[in-house]
Amino acid sequence: MQRIGRVNRIGSTEDFVHVFNFFPSDEGNSQIRLIEKAYAKLQSFHEMFGEDNKVFSEREELVEHDLQHFVDGDESPFAPFIKELKAFRDNSSERYDYIASVDANGLGGVLEIRDENAQGIFVFTDNSQELISVDVEITQEDTSTNIISSLSTMQRLKCEPDYTKAGNYWRWLKRKLKQEGVQLVSATHGFKFEAPDGKQRIADVLNSDGVVVLAKHYPNNRASKFLDWFTYSDNTIDGQSRKKAYTLFESGLLNSLEPGSIKCLQQIHAYLFGGLYEFAGQIRNKNISKGGFTFANCLHFPTIIPTIERMPETTLDEIADKYVEMNVVHPFMEGNGRSTRIWLDLMLRRSLKRCVDWSRIDKNEYLTAMRESIVDSSHIKTLLKGALTDKINDREMFTKGIDYSYYYEEE
Repeated sequence: MQRIGRVNRIGSTEDFVHVFNFFPSDEGNSQIRLIEKAYAKLQSFHEMFGEDNKVFSEREELVEHDLQHFVDGDESPFAPFIKELKAFRDNSSERYDYIASVDANGLGGVLEIRDENAQGIFVFTDNSQELISVDVEITQEDTSTNIISSLSTMQRLKCEPDYTKAGNYWRWLKRKLKQEGVQLVSATHGFKFEAPDGKQRIADVLNSDGVVVLAKHYPNNRASKFLDWFTYSDNTIDGQSRKKAYTLFESGLLNSLEPGSIKCLQQIHAYLFGGLYEFAGQIRNKNISKGGFTFANCLHFPTIIPTIERMPETTLDEIADKYVEMNVVHPFMEGNGRSTRIWLDLMLRRSLKRCVDWSRIDKNEYLTAMRESIVDSSHIKTLLKGALTDKINDREMFTKGIDYSYYYEEE
């Protein structure tokens, strides 16, 4: 990283500077961990100073910052943690001295995971006495590990509620926008809303035009996806399919379908993905897999699908079982989850006069429950039962369900 800076000097007479990265062999890297250290350091640079291009690896997560707020005297991302550390040193000096005196080489032990699905951060020292933070996620199918930066480690360990961070950031952003002469701040209005802590708190509220202005002035590229969604301008396949899904409610199609049938599911899929996939509405004739799991063999569809169609759907348990079985089949090449969740709601609406409020089901918990449902459907049944609502004719409930359904599919 330093060598690149020393070559690419201001005033260089060369039009281009070519940089070649030489990686150690797998055996060599297993000893010195150079690749992981370089990645962790670069990720720290990205989060501290911001970056608009990946330098070293596709694993890097880009973060853009407006450095002007550093010049204006605002805090760096590390400052809050440094303040807390200093306060801990002053208020708990004995404990601080004890932690500082601990020999890292004397620490260690056996990590026992009791849960089939677990997530956490483990911080340890390597042979060079540098602290390394590893993000670990364990599922039934796999265990994934990623080295993360020190700033990410502190932010994760802090566990600060999202709305608190959002409030602090909004106050900083308002100051910044006001200095730049953006009229957005004067267009906001304070209203009291119930906060996550149950108290009534004043919040700044914008109209739709103000939301667009705010997103356009957001000082990094994270707002682009939101802006595409908010203005219906997302031209990806998912974006265009989502627009089609929004119109399903008024189309009258849902009222003409036979819930629980494969024809119903095919018509939903054709509506969502017609003109986007050439196989829209067509049962697949190739085998597919995802995340190490192979879905039902298409050669058996002539027997499997009619069997699922005949499954009863008079109770929540029966409907959930039918939904789980169709998920294992995954009858389409793409777009199965988005289609079958609508199919599920139609069965619930006809038999129970209920539908699912998908906003009440956490994405990670839903995905975990669906993975588990291959052998045990109790988890997904519990989630569905806790999220049922009688708002089956409410357009807002339907569109909110579409938003969450597509959110579940985002990587």
